[in-house]
Amino acid sequence: MPSDSVALASHPASPFLNQTLTLWTERRRQIRLEVEHQHDHMAVALSELHDRWNDMRGLRRERWDAFENDDRLSEDRWMERLGRIEEWRGTLMQLQNRFGGIEGIVSGIQWFDRAQDVGKRMAAHLGDRIVPYENTHTQLHEQLEQWLSALTAKEIDLKDVKQKAEDRTEPLLVSRARKQPELDFLAENLAKDADLGLQLHRLRRTVALSLGRLYRVSHLLERHARVNEGLFEIRRKQITEDLKNSQNQYFGLREKVLADALLYESCRRKLRWLKEAVNALRCIEDVYRAPESAWKKFVNRF
Repeated sequence: MPSDSVALASHPASPFLNQTLTLWTERRRQIRLEVEHQHDHMAVALSELHDRWNDMRGLRRERWDAFENDDRLSEDRWMERLGRIEEWRGTLMQLQNRFGGIEGIVSGIQWFDRAQDVGKRMAAHLGDRIVPYENTHTQLHEQLEQWLSALTAKEIDLKDVKQKAEDRTEPLLVSRARKQPELDFLAENLAKDADLGLQLHRLRRTVALSLGRLYRVSHLLERHARVNEGLFEIRRKQITEDLKNSQNQYFGLREKVLADALLYESCRRKLRWLKEAVNALRCIEDVYRAPESAWKKFVNRF
């Protein structure tokens, strides 16, 4: 003990304090026993709760497993149903394709029935129209031959004149009265050139339009026959055979018109040569002035 510390005098314990301490000690022991009892009770309750939790967890696991199993079974059933639906869809598509093919065949048969009637009427119409076209071609051909003969005769005459001019040492001069018939012939044949050219153009266009209609009909027949060649090819040949005679007639007329076109071009070449030859003729009045008459001289004095 340090030297400056004070020694406390010991006193006897107080009976009240001893009694109080004894009560507290007893109360503490009772509280501890109660706490231990409650702890044991809570431990039992927790154990029961844990067991119930495990039971519920196991039950939920079983339900989840059952749900997953049912889900897998349901998915398998849905996949099976979807597979059947796809099979039904494929069968439906096949039926639709078959129906479309049957509908196309029926439509094609109806179309060829109408086409056969239209083809016969068209063949009759073209057969009636070919007669005036042939007459027009015959008249045009006769006019071209006559025109070619007239141009050839005039070409021979002007060639004789041109030969005489070449044989002369001096330039060949003609009077206006001698040149005027040549100018009139040239003007008349230029007008004939325009008229015959217009007739030939109209005839060629008419024949081309008729052949174009026949070509479009043939193209339509081939396109519709490709739907079912085994069924429609015979119908196509029948309609084509009905139009074959008219087609051959128009082909023959086209060849004749082309031949006339060549004849027309030959006539135009001769006409161009005649035009150059007539324009090459020189008039005396253009080179030498005509002498004045006596009365003009008398008038000119004043």
